[in-house]
Amino acid sequence: MITKEIQDKFFKENWIAITDAISHIKKWTIEKNFQSAKNWISELKKFLTNSEEVQKLEKDIFEMENSQKDLWKSQPVWNTKETIETEVQTSKEETERFMAALSYASYLVIIPLLLKKDSKLCQHHGKQWLIFVIIFFLFNIIWSIIYWIWVIVALSQIALAIYWWMKAYKWEMWVAPFIWDAAKKINF
Repeated sequence: MITKEIQDKFFKENWIAITDAISHIKKWTIEKNFQSAKNWISELKKFLTNSEEVQKLEKDIFEMENSQKDLWKSQPVWNTKETIETEVQTSKEETERFMAALSYASYLVIIPLLLKKDSKLCQHHGKQWLIFVIIFFLFNIIWSIIYWIWVIVALSQIALAIYWWMKAYKWEMWVAPFIWDAAKKINF
């Protein structure tokens, strides 16, 4: 039984709840990250000295680590031509995947299209993203034009407001073409 006091002390020192630490230890053991798991076991032991769960976790880590060492001892690293060919194939696949992913790095889309002309994966993703980049580029141009038109209209509105303000301040009855015709029809 883990008391609230022990849980609070553990959290205060390690910034993690005991249950989360145990979950991490289990995850690291499965992932064969034995050093991280051992470090957290030692932290848990400081607070949970006689815990069966911690002892079981420690035993599991020890057994899995030793079985992993035995497995590495029984298998030669480079035993056949097949292993080398598999490594080369894996390297080519990783390069191809990287280049396909590079397609989505905005304007770098052209690199995979030119360098990997024989790769269906790179051509598929590259062409797809190229169309998107072109559409987005055109959209940006249109949006920029609209933005600058808006800026010009806003500045001209400010200029007209200042000009008409000066006319009003000088007691002049200035008539704006087209606008005065519409303004006459408004009755308050």
